Amino acid sequence: MALSPDSPDKRDAPRRNIPKDSEKRQADEIRDTLGNETLSFSAEEIVNAERFLTYLQIASEIPFVQESQQRSREAMCIQFDDVVLDVGSGYCPDLTEFNSCLGREGTLICLDPHSALLQNLKERYRDSPLLFQLSCRQGTGEAISLQDGGVESCRVMRVLQHVENPAKVLSEMRRVTRVGGKVVAFEPDWTSLKVDSSELREKDKELFSSILVDAQNDTRNPSIGRILSRYFKGAGLLNVEDDVLQFNIEDYTMANFLIGISRRLNMRVSANTLSVDRASDLIDRVRSAFVNQRASGTMNFHFVTGSCPRTMD
Repeated sequence: MALSPDSPDKRDAPRRNIPKDSEKRQADEIRDTLGNETLSFSAEEIVNAERFLTYLQIASEIPFVQESQQRSREAMCIQFDDVVLDVGSGYCPDLTEFNSCLGREGTLICLDPHSALLQNLKERYRDSPLLFQLSCRQGTGEAISLQDGGVESCRVMRVLQHVENPAKVLSEMRRVTRVGGKVVAFEPDWTSLKVDSSELREKDKELFSSILVDAQNDTRNPSIGRILSRYFKGAGLLNVEDDVLQFNIEDYTMANFLIGISRRLNMRVSANTLSVDRASDLIDRVRSAFVNQRASGTMNFHFVTGSCPRTMD
């Protein structure tokens, strides 16, 4: 998870925290979701899209993520004939779950800047029993091509951490949402990331801490979760509520998926700033610490909701 694609390598996919009905499916068995001849991308773009889609699919199977998606749908207070917006929808793994709240008269608008993700989304659900109307639109949250008050509610999930201007995105979400409609966001606070281990030597702790710093620095807006409610209020949203949720990192596979431990060490080896032996030794020690239950980690996520006022300031 922040779920930032640090490690889309299928071998590094989280397994222990995948729901029971998916336990038998290992991450390396997840089939490629792109590669269709209708996609007009370069070979490099398709490979990157496949890796990113694999990451998103794996992340979507983490119970913590699934619970946040369910909670977002509930917080949006969706009615059967509503038009709702998902900003930066990307993979949108809970698409079919909107059946029960939108019904046959509702519309879900999935907005994303990446045409590959939208194409994949349409193809995945082409033959699925969607009751509502699905509208896939390419664009960014900073400039939403919808009229004022055009949707009943909207959400943005783990996207503001990556955008250039989170305040503009929330301002746009407020603009396109009707009076009294709900705006919902779920974002990490990378500055809260902590992984502790009594098994690591002092020099190991120093190196590992630098890996955690790299993970924070690689995120455009690492503290967005912690200050998200301030952005909501700055956008003029009312009745702002901020719920802090702690994500627990209990095994090495999850830590590697979230932080990209092996990838970041490999980058240092490639840059000749770290030896192969030193990198391998740290990976072995960190993995052993988790196996022996002498390592654990946490990171906070913020679930923030607000309501649109009667007038635009």
